[in-house]
Amino acid sequence: MQVPEEIKAALEPIKDNEEAVRAYGIHLGTEMCKKILAHDIRTLHLYSLNLEKSVLGILQVCFFKLPFQKLNFLYIFMYLCL
Repeated sequence: MQVPEEIKAALEPIKDNEEAVRAYGIHLGTEMCKKILAHDIRTLHLYSLNLEKSVLGILQVCFFKLPFQKLNFLYIFMYLCL
C-alpha cells in the first residue's frame, strides 16, 4: 500500500514533532470521517491501536463539543456498555 504524495508532503516538515504529527493525524482522520458521513453512511468504526487520544480527538471534532475529560469518560462508558 502506498501513502499518497500529499500526505507525505504534509508530514515531511513535521516528521520530528510528535505533537504536530498527532494533530495532523487527527485532522486527516476528521476530514475522512466528515466525507464518509456526508454520503449518508451512519456507522464508523475507529481503531485506536492504543492511541485513544487520537480517536477521541476525531470524535470530539466530528460529533461532540465536550471538554476532553468529559469525552474520555463518555468513550469509556460507551465501551463498557457494548
